[in-house]
Amino acid sequence: AIARAQGLVDEVPPMYSEYWLRGMRAKIGLKSVEEEDGSLILELLEIMQQARLDYTGTFRALSSDQGDDRSPALASWMMRWRERISSERNGRPFSETLADMRKINPAVIARNHFVEEALRKGADEGDFSVMFRLVAALRDPFTEHTEFGAVPAEDDPDYRTRSEEHTSELQSPCNLVCR
Repeated sequence: AIARAQGLVDEVPPMYSEYWLRGMRAKIGLKSVEEEDGSLILELLEIMQQARLDYTGTFRALSSDQGDDRSPALASWMMRWRERISSERNGRPFSETLADMRKINPAVIARNHFVEEALRKGADEGDFSVMFRLVAALRDPFTEHTEFGAVPAEDDPDYRTRSEEHTSELQSPCNLVCR
């Protein structure tokens, strides 16, 4: 029984890697499977961590072919990413790939600073309009909503969307990939 259970447990890491890679490929617009995809994805995550880039914001920017200006390393990565995308397009316009990515990478998420503002306005002032607008935006997360798309300021001590403290957490699941 223990051997059988261990066999089932041993199936989890490769299964996780497969699903993780499939999801990450979709986030960066890849349709086909190439051996180097895992490395390309891990490099992006490392760049995002080193440059302290917001996860959701970076993927959304990529969905519009933007972000080159966020860091030199990201600009270099984006050149390789575009080459990888063009290798599989088969005449499909790049704009269609980006449109597919915008269906996967949300423009709006329930960021703490927006949720807290909505709650504060409602509780302290009886004004629920911010909450209603936030809920409406969250019901349609793949459409741009300028009011709720902003990332907290880098120097805002109350809200952080990136942190060096999560280095081991980032690398732990990624170690399952490409091994």
